Amino acid sequence: MKLQINWELLKQNAFVKKVFGNSNVDKSREFFVCTDSRLYKPNDIFITIKGENFDGFSYAEDVIKMGCEIMTFEDTPENVSLVMELVKKYPKISFLACSSSLEFYQELAREYGQIWKKNKKGRIVIGITGSNGKTTQKEMLFHYLNLLHPGKVYATEKNYNNHVGVPRTMLQLTEKIDYAIIEMGTNHIGEIKILCDIAMPDAGIITNIGEAHIGYFKSKENIFTEKGRLFHSVMENTNNNGFFILDFENSYLKKLPPHKNVIFFNSKNIPCVYENTQVTITYQKSTTVLHNDGLIGKHNFSNLVSTFLLSTSLFPGEENKQKLIEAAASFRPFKNRSSLIEDNGRTIFLDAYNASPTAMMASIEGFMAYCKKNKISNDNAFYILGDMNELGDFAEDLHEKTGKFLKDHGVTKVAFIGKYNQFYAQGYQQPAVRSATLEEFLSKHWKELKKEYIYFFIKGSRSLKLETILDATS
Repeated sequence: MKLQINWELLKQNAFVKKVFGNSNVDKSREFFVCTDSRLYKPNDIFITIKGENFDGFSYAEDVIKMGCEIMTFEDTPENVSLVMELVKKYPKISFLACSSSLEFYQELAREYGQIWKKNKKGRIVIGITGSNGKTTQKEMLFHYLNLLHPGKVYATEKNYNNHVGVPRTMLQLTEKIDYAIIEMGTNHIGEIKILCDIAMPDAGIITNIGEAHIGYFKSKENIFTEKGRLFHSVMENTNNNGFFILDFENSYLKKLPPHKNVIFFNSKNIPCVYENTQVTITYQKSTTVLHNDGLIGKHNFSNLVSTFLLSTSLFPGEENKQKLIEAAASFRPFKNRSSLIEDNGRTIFLDAYNASPTAMMASIEGFMAYCKKNKISNDNAFYILGDMNELGDFAEDLHEKTGKFLKDHGVTKVAFIGKYNQFYAQGYQQPAVRSATLEEFLSKHWKELKKEYIYFFIKGSRSLKLETILDATS
């Protein structure tokens, strides 16, 4: 059962300025929260968040007719005038005028999360951020912890990892849940702090520091500062005792201070040896081998290591350790993320969820290692690379560097798709299939390529929807 929200909690929210309409709501009544009029259910509070392309308040009368009794709105003269008209028509409805409905929502989620923690000792919020691999890391950690504590773990759904998504996740926590895994994304400085202030994490993982969103942040140093906010938040929330897992091979992450429960893997103290489908970890005078046939690339096995280390730190004991080794072996990537797919006699590595130079190069190396292990020559494998978005002024240079990376690693069969195809090609400096759009690639090249090759690497940013290539493989 979800924790429900009462009138006093709503009315006392720091962002409520005034109540219009009914101010005598039964104090014993409890409500749920809704921010999407399409999903409204009776007994929900309707929070009318305003975005770039929408304004929830424009649906006010629609949700009133669906049974809404309480809603928020942005306290502007225009909105107040509209509310006064609604009060005349619907005098039993309570309208909460907020200086910001979004900040009201965020504060409500923060308070809700604190109530959830106080209701039962030992509840934990785990934050995950990083330039790449956040979602895979989140799904991996959920897979591990849910095996140890079935039905007691909740993780961010889909990609709800921003200033609206994190409050949504916090408000989904129920009395059955004891462990919350919160994915935190950002595309501007200061957002991770906002998310941490909402979720109040007790433990965490930063997957890496790379070039993702560098177009917004302007430098990797700024990205490190932003992502590092999760680390500092965990330490502030736990008096420097929170468990935190970091990859010592990342030149930025190794700069973070070594507090009591901060674990640096790929380090002198915790060396890791990566071999095809397994990784060997030496930690606390013992050696552990994590095996997984469904993962490709060192970066994915690094995620496996960090998940294992956090899980064993939070839940020590030999019995738990053995369960987690089994969990490592049974994890499989979600659709469109580092997935190895058998399709009509072809083997396809597909990662069409997102792309940045760091992730692209790591995935290429991983696929090449897979090919080497299976004795597949470069001439028999075809690489399809799509645009890497949100790189700003660095886009042309980073696409060119990625093209050079392919050349330097001996890749001989390649296609570049999207508006940056020419910059990939400038770095590659060898014959390549080039298409400005996916549609052009499918209509002009795919039919022959799928006849000639059975091994494919496909990766690009979400906007290209490269997974639709699979729909044309028959």
